[in-house]
Amino acid sequence: MAQYAISIDLDTNTHGGGSLFATQFKVFINNLRVCLPNDPAVPDGECNPENPSHCAPNAVPLGSTKVFIGGILGVHRNGDSRVCGANTVSGNTKVFAG
Repeated sequence: MAQYAISIDLDTNTHGGGSLFATQFKVFINNLRVCLPNDPAVPDGECNPENPSHCAPNAVPLGSTKVFIGGILGVHRNGDSRVCGANTVSGNTKVFAG
């Protein structure tokens, strides 16, 4: 089974920028909050009127099916999708999930 780095607060995406904002306040990696599915993000490098999904490139509602936080299914991981079609680029190199 493949293992993916768990996403953390401020992770960017493959379209440039789009830093995630982790909404949970109980689980941390290197003093940064772990991101969950549906967490919001700031605009990425492709945000414009023709690409409105890039102006809020939030984490998609799916993530790991093995790791839960506060009863919420999954955590968001490196390479998981954003609503704009980009993928998360995680700065976490220590903690992984399937």
